[in-house]
Amino acid sequence: MKRAARPALRSRLGFSFLAALAWLTRREILRPRTNPGGPAGLRSEAELLDRLRARGVQVPEVLGLADDGSWLALGSLGASIGSQLARLAEVSERRALLVAAARGLGELHAHGFVHGAPLPRNLTASTGAPPWIGFLDFEDHTGSRMRLECAQARDLALLLWGAARWAERDGELLPSMLAAWKQMAPEAAQVELGNLARFARRCRAPLRPFLRWLGGDLRRASLAIDAVVRDASRGGRRDGEVPSRADAGASRAAKSHAVPAIFADFNNRDEQGRLRLNCVGTGQDLLALGLELREGLEILCTDRDELEVEARVTFSREEGIWVGEYDGRSVRQRSSDSRS
Repeated sequence: MKRAARPALRSRLGFSFLAALAWLTRREILRPRTNPGGPAGLRSEAELLDRLRARGVQVPEVLGLADDGSWLALGSLGASIGSQLARLAEVSERRALLVAAARGLGELHAHGFVHGAPLPRNLTASTGAPPWIGFLDFEDHTGSRMRLECAQARDLALLLWGAARWAERDGELLPSMLAAWKQMAPEAAQVELGNLARFARRCRAPLRPFLRWLGGDLRRASLAIDAVVRDASRGGRRDGEVPSRADAGASRAAKSHAVPAIFADFNNRDEQGRLRLNCVGTGQDLLALGLELREGLEILCTDRDELEVEARVTFSREEGIWVGEYDGRSVRQRSSDSRS
């Protein structure tokens, strides 16, 4: 049972911060989706749940709503995806569940709806194969101050951010989720995601040197941004879209080497100084090349901006991830041609 309550002070402050940031940057996607809270918020949520169920979307059944809107009783859809993920030990199982969640979100968007906060704790999944995805807590669906397609693109970005904690050791997770969402999502929402990628590309570069000192939420936001940016500049390029000069240069550089060029963050090294090959960009490059990491594989590690080095792939048993061994004296600046 949910009881009517005004949004907490922390939430109201967050709304105010986002509103100011949206005004300063002129970015519609940053506008807060304010929830009126109280009885009006519960009545609005109950109405939306009824409409969603009528369209075949898996949402809790409305069992009762107080005449004065003071409480809302809902049926159960089972354990949330967040709690299910906590019980899964295998990377492949977590990936399959989150990819299904992204596909389910795309289906919700295809019905013309928005969730507002599709984090793993607000989603459920059945035990079947493939699982159906259910949606909880539509408290942030009201008071939208952006176009539908913009709100849907932000939905996907929030889901990627919520999943990024599991992407730190699974470089293929976020690219796979993006691909699953795009199979179902409306064309207009995918265009808005591309607009978000262009904005994020300009914002991420100044933060890169400081990633290791950022808090967990900001590090996960960086992973999600990286996934969206790389999807837009590589496999996610739309038909007829001309590659940017940077993308074209990176492609020429990759083709000029006898070994595959794989993204690596030169700030992401293990205690032995080896490059960790668990970044989102690494996973996207591997998917684009149809390549699997294996012991002894020779690769070219590049950050796409400044540095590159030949490396040999090996498995780190201490961390349970693939890493690249290289000679520090061989690290070189990328040529101006490959960066132009």
